[in-house]
Amino acid sequence: MTPPIRITDIAAHAARMDEPLVSFRLVEPAGRSAPPTPAFLFGATDAATARAIYGQIETPETGCYAIADAAVAPTGIALRQSVAFCGAQLNLPPGHVATITARLSGARLPERFVPGPLVPLFGPAEEAYGQLLIDYLPRLWLLEQAGYPLDSLRFLVPASLPARAAELLAHLGLAAEQTIRYAHWEEVIHTDLLVLPTILRRHERLSAGFGDATRLWTGRVRHSLGAAAPALQARVFVSGPQGGGRPEAVVAGAGFQVVRPDELGVATRIAAFSAASRIVGAYGERLHDAVFCAPGAKVCGLKDDGQAGGFLQTGLGAALGIQTGYVFGGDEAELTRGLDILGL
Repeated sequence: MTPPIRITDIAAHAARMDEPLVSFRLVEPAGRSAPPTPAFLFGATDAATARAIYGQIETPETGCYAIADAAVAPTGIALRQSVAFCGAQLNLPPGHVATITARLSGARLPERFVPGPLVPLFGPAEEAYGQLLIDYLPRLWLLEQAGYPLDSLRFLVPASLPARAAELLAHLGLAAEQTIRYAHWEEVIHTDLLVLPTILRRHERLSAGFGDATRLWTGRVRHSLGAAAPALQARVFVSGPQGGGRPEAVVAGAGFQVVRPDELGVATRIAAFSAASRIVGAYGERLHDAVFCAPGAKVCGLKDDGQAGGFLQTGLGAALGIQTGYVFGGDEAELTRGLDILGL
């Protein structure tokens, strides 16, 4: 194939309408609104924390791009003739696209044709569990909202997906012939029609449709798993492989069940969060499993890393009817106050 010689932002390109073979179906326009407020904040906070919570007022534009006679470069980058497309909406920053397209100029990668409509469901960091839950699986809802019935599409899926991501994907109800495995980092796929759903996030602000998008894919997974998952305790402490240190001991004393999601199969992991009404754990992607909680659950994120940023969990909770608060600094007294607010 001819190596790309120009990188262009896909939103700007589609807006100019100078290429009729690139189109955009809008689902939600961009907006500006006040971010959701955490249910509580305990511990040492400062102005930087307030800016991190309330400083992001812009919500994303969402929708689906379609490109005729296109190709997919490694990590889901869209190509057409001598143009490679970047865009924050697609989780494809210019620097990343430049790195990948430079490889196309220096190496001859395998190429093949797959009939469309074809959707690269995953982008960069396809191995990251948090991005799977927040950025990639919610795209299924966007496709439906843009007028693409899911059973009419084919989906490009990395052959190297981690086992838990592959298991979740298997429960989405897609027909076997709809899922096209490919070398996510080492292969170029050509198609007659490429469909590119945006992500539903702008930095840490989620789109208005994120709740509906999440309920769509989690509902499909639940339907596939059925009702055989074991019942677990309603109070859960989410711990990593190395344990949760002193906070784990404190909450265990308050009657929490310690759960290490990384050691669980998908069915048990989902069951643990589905049954939980109170969740405590270090802030991070393991708390994003709260997408499986029922409305009314409460989440306490522990933030003792000295970083002001990282409040995506608040928006996730607001979209799904879950209260979310934070404890800073690892102080046991502050953690106890947080547990009190959780109603324990």
